[in-house]
Amino acid sequence: MFSFSQKIIISYLILFLVFFALLFPFVPQSVKWLVEKNMKNIATHVIERVEKSDNLTKLIENLRSQEFIVAYRISLLNSKGILLYDAHLEHLYKKEVAPVPTQHPEVKQALKKGIGFTEQYSVIFGENYFYLAKAFYFQDEKYVLRMAFPATQIRSLIHSIEVAFFVFATVVLALFAVMAFMVLRHLTKPIRSIIQTIRPYQEGKTDTIPEINLPPYTSGDIYALAKTIKGLSKRLELQIENLTQEKNKKQSVLDALGEGVIAFDEQGMVSSFNLTALQILNLTTTDIDQQSTPFTIEKLQPEIAHELKLLLEKTKQSKTLSQAILNLNNRFIEMVTAPINDEMGYVFVVSDKTHHYQVVQMGKQFIANASHELKTPITIIHGYAETLYEHRDLKPAQIDEVTTKIMKNCERMDKLIRTLLTLAEIENIPKERFEKCDLIEVVKNCHYMLDSIYPDLNIHLEMQKDSYVVSGIYNLIELAFFNLIENAAKYSKGTPDITIRFNETTDYIEVEVQDKGIGISEKDLKNIFERFYQTDASQAKNLGGVGLGLSIVKTVLEQHSAKIHVTSKLGKGTTFTLQFPKN
Repeated sequence: MFSFSQKIIISYLILFLVFFALLFPFVPQSVKWLVEKNMKNIATHVIERVEKSDNLTKLIENLRSQEFIVAYRISLLNSKGILLYDAHLEHLYKKEVAPVPTQHPEVKQALKKGIGFTEQYSVIFGENYFYLAKAFYFQDEKYVLRMAFPATQIRSLIHSIEVAFFVFATVVLALFAVMAFMVLRHLTKPIRSIIQTIRPYQEGKTDTIPEINLPPYTSGDIYALAKTIKGLSKRLELQIENLTQEKNKKQSVLDALGEGVIAFDEQGMVSSFNLTALQILNLTTTDIDQQSTPFTIEKLQPEIAHELKLLLEKTKQSKTLSQAILNLNNRFIEMVTAPINDEMGYVFVVSDKTHHYQVVQMGKQFIANASHELKTPITIIHGYAETLYEHRDLKPAQIDEVTTKIMKNCERMDKLIRTLLTLAEIENIPKERFEKCDLIEVVKNCHYMLDSIYPDLNIHLEMQKDSYVVSGIYNLIELAFFNLIENAAKYSKGTPDITIRFNETTDYIEVEVQDKGIGISEKDLKNIFERFYQTDASQAKNLGGVGLGLSIVKTVLEQHSAKIHVTSKLGKGTTFTLQFPKN
């Protein structure tokens, strides 16, 4: 459906096209008339120049010299129609023209009326020509100057003019359409302003009617209508603004919650939800935020959908809150459904309790492991203490042996407690304590400290420069490297041989700690960073560790935003790759 202004523009364009269509057939006639007029002017000019010749022979010679001016085929005939000269025949046959009579209609017209113009087929050239013949007197004798112009050139000229005429008409038409559009747009601006202002509100695209701006000279009924709508708009705008503020407050509260919330009516139409719900349920806004399409439970994961149906059924019957916890492959989802007042619908609250359960489980595991590690030396100390208490007559050598074992187990407990305290401290280090740490210097210090424990320890450093600086707490980074290098030495076969490579990329400083030790089995690789975890090989060698060394390494690196990867082959050795961020 066209608008009022569009109908006017289309009407004018149709009239304009009809005018040009009627004018178009006159183009060929106009071109022929122009060609004829041009040929007449040229013929007159040539005649004026050759009339001054002394005799006929001289006239023909002068006529030859005019060929470059004429640029057409030119002929000379006497009053009897006998051909005296033809420029093209001389060029074609390389000889003078024989004086033979001709029967050209344009020549007859020229002899009778002074000038003649026809179009006919040329046998010599095999195409149509336009011929113009003009009579003139020379030394009291009547002669006819005949000129020819190829019809193909005229048709080409007509075609070019038609194209130009069409382009001109198109440009004029476009300019006319633009001008008409601008004029009508200006005249209908008040009407369009009202329509454009009201339409979005009518279609439900906006909640308020924007202010209607009319030109200052506007008056009459349209202006009165605009003022009335403007007044109503102000009242509606205040009411809608209050409702919007309330809605935004509620949505802000929902988005701030750690739980996902979806509220829907009996028909399943969603009235509100938050982003947390989408994240937990793996949904998108298109799945749930559709005003015309009800929310379907089938879009959820099958296990969640099944449990939600049971909860909703229970809530409908009891009119009270219903709750369930779902275990999805060690992902714990807590689901709650509750009725909305006046049976308007239901609210579905979902939360991911996986981290909570993991923390609880880790706490239980940690307490169990720590208790086990502490229980062993306490049991040993208790046993030896009973021995001393019950056998007071032990020899000094036996007493020394018992007390030595008690001291070693006390030291073991002390080391375990200090390690646990170190772990707790690492997890709460402030970033303000960070300083520049040279990793080369750190590794050399670790080598120096381990030299007394492993005198034959060989450490090979591979690096492209003398210094690799990162930001962190020096003592903690040193502790991480000490644990890695000590483990590499501890689990080596024979003389410890360790290679440490330094490499720098765009974003990271990378350090590889590679040994040629006993290696780590594939089943142990995924657990080696867990607290109190000890591999089968370490237990078999009975090296006295408590399984916290690599856990400390990982915790230190995490606190420095660094990463650690490990690759290993049994009997071949292990490589730990550390990546420290440059910034």
